[in-house]
Amino acid sequence: MASPFAAYFYSAYSPVLTWTESHSFLVWLTEFFAPHLSTPNSAWFAVLVKFPRYLAIIGIASFLVHAAYLYWTKFARKGVATALLYRYVRHPQYLSFAVAGFGLVFYWPRFTNLLLLFVMLIGYYALARSEEQRMDNQLGEQYLTYKRSTPMFIPGGLGGKMVDATLGSLPWTSIRGYVALTILLAGALAGGFLLRSASIRNLHYVAMPKALLVFLQEPADVSQATIENEAGRVLATHSDRMGSVPVFYVLSSKRGLHHLLLDSGITRDALRRASLPDASWYLVEASASYGASSTIMRSPEEALRVSAVRKLKQVYYVPRSSLDGRVVPYELPENSSYSHARMPIL
Repeated sequence: MASPFAAYFYSAYSPVLTWTESHSFLVWLTEFFAPHLSTPNSAWFAVLVKFPRYLAIIGIASFLVHAAYLYWTKFARKGVATALLYRYVRHPQYLSFAVAGFGLVFYWPRFTNLLLLFVMLIGYYALARSEEQRMDNQLGEQYLTYKRSTPMFIPGGLGGKMVDATLGSLPWTSIRGYVALTILLAGALAGGFLLRSASIRNLHYVAMPKALLVFLQEPADVSQATIENEAGRVLATHSDRMGSVPVFYVLSSKRGLHHLLLDSGITRDALRRASLPDASWYLVEASASYGASSTIMRSPEEALRVSAVRKLKQVYYVPRSSLDGRVVPYELPENSSYSHARMPIL
């Protein structure tokens, strides 16, 4: 029952999905559509993208409660479950999973996870129809009476009414639900791109002459000019790479650095063996390009596009005991396999 949910849940860091980055028409799948590590400048926008995370807790708690009630009904009462949310919908467990899944998407807001959420929903819809057929055969009229008076997923039957109103012309009623979910998927992806555009507008970044500086966290007591100077000093030690743009991420906490390195593909085991430095602030260097494409990246802002592939290069930090405030390089963990993964922008 939980396998589609598990497939969605673990997809965020699944190495199997990294093959999409080698195809220019699929590279957007691993991009973030909402802030993940960064803090939006707009307080209202921050609430908008963070509030859904609480739905994950609500959905998982609801699933556990209704699963316990269902099995108690099955083995103790040996009848149809009609209490709790079963009084309003026939599948409150799957509704709980859907709510939890929507919340979890905003923990790891990649387009891949948004897509897999709807794969999960389609899977559970098919499973619910199969279970209802089995209940029809086992309980007969008792279940049919409950089925006629109780909506499938949404209280009040709103979902069924909307599907009938928009897709009622389809000759096969059995596929209306699948078509409705497919249409919702298209709408969700379009909404994801709009949300990403709004996220970029609320992202603190600076386009330097030859690089992009992205503030995922705001260091205390350090001016933007100082950070730009340090990024420029690092750039001066490198030769220009044709067609690519350097991207620098600014962070102020070791926890943020740990999270960013995980997103970049460094394994948890490698980070566990490593000892991340204590610092006043961190500067993480990446290189942005269009991957295997021959297209040249001509401006720093192009690194913000969903088609841009950003690869981790080096981590710098300012030791807390530093007198001159200059960044020094940090030796990344060996055998960490980070070269395959894409750096986030949000």
